[in-house]
Amino acid sequence: MAARGYLTTSDRSYLKLAAHYRSRLREHGDKALGLDWPREADNRRRFAVMAGLFAADRAKRVSVLDFGCGTSHFYGFLKESGLARRVAYSGIDIGPEAVALSLRKYPRNDCRCFDVLSSTEPLGSYDYAVINGVFTQKREMTDARMRSFLVRVLTRLYPCVRRGLAFNTMSDQVDFRRRGSFHLDLGWAARMLTERFTRNFVVRHDYGLYENTFYLFKGERR
Repeated sequence: MAARGYLTTSDRSYLKLAAHYRSRLREHGDKALGLDWPREADNRRRFAVMAGLFAADRAKRVSVLDFGCGTSHFYGFLKESGLARRVAYSGIDIGPEAVALSLRKYPRNDCRCFDVLSSTEPLGSYDYAVINGVFTQKREMTDARMRSFLVRVLTRLYPCVRRGLAFNTMSDQVDFRRRGSFHLDLGWAARMLTERFTRNFVVRHDYGLYENTFYLFKGERR
């Protein structure tokens, strides 16, 4: 066991989570259910919140890494909303089927398949990164393992962004918790982010879904 309750970097229980998402894609295909989201409309809402990370740069072209991109539904949202023309989009996912679908739909996009926690392959450098849905389900993983997984992924990605990073989790401010969902304690998250990454963060808990989105910024936002 690592210091402060984090698991060692040799723990790979997150692969069970990856296997769950692969099975959902095989069962339901390239739609919201195939990525384990129940409603398309809710997906568009959370995508809009993710895009809010770089809303202040609307007059500029920005590079964005979509980590855990699945079949690039976030890029589809960017195209539909007219934002794709000012975004240099890249995707990374651990699932080969999802990446193959992404490249069939958007062959000009940079989309790669590999496990960032077991590979030393460089991730590149980006203005922003978004992590949508990777930390909302825990399945058979414990909360401790999910917290460790979250920290390890952020530790790998945060140095690769120049301006900011967003990720979402299920809210812990609910009166019902679906079995297998990961509800992150906001107090723990605030302490962890401040100690390990930055005190310049925003928690979005205002968009009507039973989740929250964190924006982590590099430097103060003016």
